[in-house]
Amino acid sequence: MSIDFAAVRSRARHSCYDQMVWRDGETFREGRVTAENVKRALLAVGTRGHFSVYSARSDVAHRIGWRVGVAYLANLRRGFYAHG
Repeated sequence: MSIDFAAVRSRARHSCYDQMVWRDGETFREGRVTAENVKRALLAVGTRGHFSVYSARSDVAHRIGWRVGVAYLANLRRGFYAHG
């Protein structure tokens, strides 16, 4: 399955929710930023990979690795982010 990264970025820019993209084996996955999706992305990319988060209502992309991803997941579960 091929992912159109421009479409994901556009969806995040015109949405109230952050969007994310990660690689799971040979395929790319996409979805809203939720604790479940962040956990799936962390397990898929491992300690040496990264996943991308596109911020809602902006044109900003974040590349998130293992260490920041674990903290991001913990903060999502605690409710520190409005759209998690």
